[in-house]
Amino acid sequence: MKSHNSNALPIACSLTGREAASRKDSTAKILLRSLRVLEIENGYEFVFPGDGELVSRITELVVAERECCLFLTFEILFEAAEGPIRLRVTGPDGAKDFIREELNLAPRTG
Repeated sequence: MKSHNSNALPIACSLTGREAASRKDSTAKILLRSLRVLEIENGYEFVFPGDGELVSRITELVVAERECCLFLTFEILFEAAEGPIRLRVTGPDGAKDFIREELNLAPRTG
């Protein structure tokens, strides 16, 4: 099993041009369907309805993003009793700013 140090990876997407724009649009469409977005220490948590409608789309998004944004870490949490589905996207220093800029998320103030 390989051990990776995400701190040594560049904070950048390996996609360029039209491919990058298309991926950004498809990613935003899924993530913007979340009920809320929470800023966490080293990234963001996206909270989705627990009915499972988006499970395959969220999983496909994670698989695709892992190929081009090697520095990101993804966690999917399914809460008990059909509670919310949470997608945490985190990374090393600079990753939160990258996520915020890519998704046009408003920075937390105060």
